[in-house]
Amino acid sequence: MSSGPQDQREKSVVVHAGTADIAAMTRQVENLHAAAPDAVIDVVAVGAGIDMALSQQVPEAAALRTSRVRQLLAHGVRVLACANTMRSRGLTASDLISGVSVVPSGVAELARRQWDGAAYLRL
Repeated sequence: MSSGPQDQREKSVVVHAGTADIAAMTRQVENLHAAAPDAVIDVVAVGAGIDMALSQQVPEAAALRTSRVRQLLAHGVRVLACANTMRSRGLTASDLISGVSVVPSGVAELARRQWDGAAYLRL
């Protein structure tokens, strides 16, 4: 692996989680973390993607989803829920999995992280 100037910068990825396919999205973020364990990874949950951050969902799917999100959090991946989406769906911070943070605007957070140099992935 090279050790050029880019390798000296912090590697950062912002993931746009806007899909209801939570299993595929969390699996892809797990794969990203495994391939780049030193990267700073933020998952921004907006729209249908907010379901990944909820502590209560369909009972049979909730345990696996919650387990996968908690595993991401344990690996240092930040999961950020969009307050605008939460408000539109009547959700509060108490509806979120412990460890999930709230940002005022998911799309603004995605833009800000890209302006700061993060790689952008939409899953």
